[in-house]
Amino acid sequence: MKAGVVKLTDDLVELVSHVASPMGAVSAALRVQASAATVTRHTPTMIDLAVPDGLAPVDLADGPLPVEALIHEGIELLGEIIVWVRAGHVTGIEQAWYTDDPPSTWPKPARVQIRGESARPSMLGGGPEGG
Repeated sequence: MKAGVVKLTDDLVELVSHVASPMGAVSAALRVQASAATVTRHTPTMIDLAVPDGLAPVDLADGPLPVEALIHEGIELLGEIIVWVRAGHVTGIEQAWYTDDPPSTWPKPARVQIRGESARPSMLGGGPEGG
């Protein structure tokens, strides 16, 4: 590994796979991408990624994965995990929060409840196409 190259931790790779789990084969492909990706920028709530050339893209529209990945502590809803894709490659992991204070750590996958493919509207407009 080159000096200064930062990879995702195993827990974060597992988190990407967990969030994508309702999407079948896409989940496995995104896990491979996340394992190979390098971190290009990060904050406590956002990680930008670069996937190496040569890894097969997934067949998804640009934007957030169409799932809801909600973070709970007991019955309290704390936030959500959003996995971002561009040109068929995972480009980021975001942790949105619904509490007053931002999170200081990333949740373990067991704390994240996945609600299948959602009707999450596209952040870029246009929405999903039928088919």
